[in-house]
Amino acid sequence: MTATMVSDGNVVSFTYSIQDESGEVVEQSDLPISYVHGGKHDLFEKIEQALDSCVVGDSIQGGFRAIRCKSGLY
Repeated sequence: MTATMVSDGNVVSFTYSIQDESGEVVEQSDLPISYVHGGKHDLFEKIEQALDSCVVGDSIQGGFRAIRCKSGLY
């Protein structure tokens, strides 16, 4: 049986961890987060692009730069 690849219209669920430059985990979600791939949502575009064509069990890694705003880092 062939695994379904992530594509527009699929409901995708994932867990994540965010690490700082030194590798320390600063945020983690062990409960799955779900969204409709290719739909309207608050997911970072870079993350959605990285998940495109993944299959169940795949892992992805990506990097983001902090954005400095008047009120702090985002």
